[in-house]
Amino acid sequence: MHKKFRAYYKPDLDTLDGALKFEQREINGDLFFVYDEDIWYPFQIPFLDDDWVVQQYIGLQDKNEIYIYEGDIIKYATHDDTVIIRMTSEEMDYHPGWVITDLYTQGGPCEIIGNIFENPELLDKK
Repeated sequence: MHKKFRAYYKPDLDTLDGALKFEQREINGDLFFVYDEDIWYPFQIPFLDDDWVVQQYIGLQDKNEIYIYEGDIIKYATHDDTVIIRMTSEEMDYHPGWVITDLYTQGGPCEIIGNIFENPELLDKK
């Protein structure tokens, strides 16, 4: 089983449509980053080019069974509050138990409400 990744092409971040999001996909036994059937790149390209941001799946899904990646903005309810968290590799490295246990035990399942590239305005609500 391969680790799961997604990638954003940074030069598109400030365009009207925003960043193009590429999902990892296996095609004929090889890995690619795919936007649609007409736009796809060999898997290694985003890792070798500074114009890309690559985010890894953290190993958890939200309450809707959507994979949570680095850079996702998630919310979960605590006792009487809603907490919004931006998932980063630093948080996962520093608080590995927190990521796995607290998101699911302190207030129930979490929900992805966006990510730092497609919904940066959500970070202002923190």
